[in-house]
Amino acid sequence: MPARKILHSVLQGFLGTFRSRNSDHGGYWIFGLVISKIDTKTIDLLAHDVDAGPAAVLTPLARLRFREQLDKHHLPTSYVRSAHLELRRVGKLGRPAIDLYIADGYELSMTVRVTSDLGKTYTSETMIFAAPHDPKRETRSTRVGTEK
Repeated sequence: MPARKILHSVLQGFLGTFRSRNSDHGGYWIFGLVISKIDTKTIDLLAHDVDAGPAAVLTPLARLRFREQLDKHHLPTSYVRSAHLELRRVGKLGRPAIDLYIADGYELSMTVRVTSDLGKTYTSETMIFAAPHDPKRETRSTRVGTEK
């Protein structure tokens, strides 16, 4: 079995894949769909409950991406006592360029904290810019219907 210190790599991989364009719902980037509906949100990455509210599609996707990273690094979930993702909308930004157009949007802070079964805590964080979904300007992913 791999050492628990690999959990740091799991967290970095999780944030990288979770924030990517491949995290979508109906072919549209999930953060564009939910950014204007959440201020802060904490997701228990090990729970199995059903989330409600405007970001309900975000929770199962975060849990899936986290488990994928554990599997990729060959770490059993028994090595993880707790795992939480905190999303926090930092504030509105003025019109940065997104691809070829200008869009209002927000910075979103993502912090993931994991406590191992031995009691050590691992943390990783990142920031992203997300503009609210605009169907007039965005195209649907060609992967529609192929995502998990």
